[in-house]
Amino acid sequence: FEVRRGEVLARLGRAGVLPEAAATYEQARPLLMLVVRARDTFEAFSQQAGESAPVSWRPVGEVLAEALVQDTPDAMRYVPTEELARWGITYEHARADAMINLRRLEATPLRHLTLGVCAIFTNDSYGASRLLLDEVVRGCEVKGDPVVVVPNRDTVLITGADDATGLLTLAEAALEGVQAPRPVDGSALRLTADGWRPFLPGPKSPARSILEKLAFTSRVRGYQDQTERLRKQQEQEHSEVFVAGLIPAKDDRGRFFGQTVWSNEGESLLPRADVILFVDAALGPDAPPVAAVRWDLVV
Repeated sequence: FEVRRGEVLARLGRAGVLPEAAATYEQARPLLMLVVRARDTFEAFSQQAGESAPVSWRPVGEVLAEALVQDTPDAMRYVPTEELARWGITYEHARADAMINLRRLEATPLRHLTLGVCAIFTNDSYGASRLLLDEVVRGCEVKGDPVVVVPNRDTVLITGADDATGLLTLAEAALEGVQAPRPVDGSALRLTADGWRPFLPGPKSPARSILEKLAFTSRVRGYQDQTERLRKQQEQEHSEVFVAGLIPAKDDRGRFFGQTVWSNEGESLLPRADVILFVDAALGPDAPPVAAVRWDLVV
């Protein structure tokens, strides 16, 4: 017991201390891994002019992203692009080695939630990364193209695009999964010839409304986080640019959409909303918008 207690205390003492960058690529190679997170996570990193990106990442299915990390028993750190340059290694080279390491992780069996619906549950923060392993996704026998949701870091849900019952089971499991710690994204992705793409079943599908809500909620959460960070940044820079938020709304048919406010007073940063509410500041803060116009028409 005393030995185990000492190990635990030592780990706690090192918690929060990032591992040092490996001096050479040969030292880094066995520690490289790939994580899958919401794309907003990496697009939110501020980047000063003239500096390289602080994280080496690539988009996955438009709403997700993969990123290179250096993993040790005590901590995980993102690998910056300048580190790859120092090693003289391309992202593709490092990614290939990270994929080898990912495949070396202890195999996690597919759990069948019902016929044609599988799930992967782990406790290593690399559950979501299994999305990148084609043999894992293809290991679930489904109807039509594979469809996945990665609700949190330790979960991947899989079914088929042509399985109405399976999509409903997946959607209900995703609703629960995004409530778990460390959520990733509630959007469904379909595996196409061009890779993963955002997916929604047809309007008559019983899973449609749930999957639509999950995707929209993830989008709103991402914009809320980004809005908060941008407003703090503008405040620190003493900027007078107004950072507009994304306002969730629902139409008469129960469909979700996003609105944002564009005032004629000063300069604004707008989220990519569905509808822009034009406001005349001269009419006062409580006056209704003078117009509401679809984003695509304004653009």
